[in-house]
Amino acid sequence: NPRRASNWNMLLALLAFIIYYNLINLSNAWVTSNKLTMGESLFAVHGFALFIALIMLWWRDHATSFGSWQRSTGRQS
Repeated sequence: NPRRASNWNMLLALLAFIIYYNLINLSNAWVTSNKLTMGESLFAVHGFALFIALIMLWWRDHATSFGSWQRSTGRQS
């Protein structure tokens, strides 16, 4: 039913925010205790977030093409 409200996207966004916020605070603690440099910390947290975002964008754009490829070749899962 397209009119039914679905909150899964909001729940996933909230979960992603909580994880990202905790990783930022964790990296802040590591920088203050001299376990990591600021550059390493920035690259690790934000680079990982960028990597995940790019994978999700690629998957969203190519998810339908995989299904149509399997249907056109006759392969079934």
